[in-house]
Amino acid sequence: MINSIFRQIYVPFFTLYAMLVIIPSIAVMTFIIKGVLPLPLWCVLLNPVVFQLIGFGFRATKLKIFIDAPSCCAASLGLAAYGILALMVL
Repeated sequence: MINSIFRQIYVPFFTLYAMLVIIPSIAVMTFIIKGVLPLPLWCVLLNPVVFQLIGFGFRATKLKIFIDAPSCCAASLGLAAYGILALMVL
């Protein structure tokens, strides 16, 4: 039941996720690389895109510890990294 409902809302949810998380993440990465944000280059790794790729890698291992919940995007750790970047800029 949950999977059938999820398939119906996948496209709008992913579109919203892309607009609110992926595009701003790429912008922040670009600003750090160009020097607009005064942060070290290793901070480029602290963003939802990188954490999303790590999560996909963990899901690909098919280990039971990395449960594949019905979601297309789960980057809460990457979103928390935005707070760390904001504190570093201050």
